[in-house]
Amino acid sequence: MRIAITGTPGTGKTSVSKRLAERLNYKLFSIEDIADKNDLYESYDEKRDTYVIDERKLNRALRKEIKNTKNFILEGHLAHFFKNLDLVIILRTNPGELEKRLEAKGWNKNKVIENVQAEILDIILQESFQKHKEICEIETSKKTAGFVAKEIENIIKNPDLKEKFRPGKINWSGYFAYF
Repeated sequence: MRIAITGTPGTGKTSVSKRLAERLNYKLFSIEDIADKNDLYESYDEKRDTYVIDERKLNRALRKEIKNTKNFILEGHLAHFFKNLDLVIILRTNPGELEKRLEAKGWNKNKVIENVQAEILDIILQESFQKHKEICEIETSKKTAGFVAKEIENIIKNPDLKEKFRPGKINWSGYFAYF
């Protein structure tokens, strides 16, 4: 099975993906690691304090990297841009909790606000709908990475559970007035 675990920065993608890969004995690919290894950055956005990844180059590098790997997890906030996935899992976090997590990482206020707003506006969910049909959302605010990994494992083993995690049940729009 080809799985993407995506979400706004700070939602737990890396921790959950590592635990899930161990549980399922799947190969884990990190978008960030692949971008670093293949120098896939097209520019540096000083205002956002981040590198911008060339998506076409990323897809080519991913195809090469993943070639002949039957079961894998692709992790990163751009993982949903990769084509030919069986399942996209979007991790979601309460905007107040997300703000705390990003501030704890030492991110500047503008970058924190931008990412919290992206979470409120369902940006990654909207992008995922453009390329994929099998999408689930998991709320991670007060859950451990191990618990979320177990939830995803249960979804994989029991496809009927996908309904419980179908997109549209998480709504942070009430937080928008906060910003």
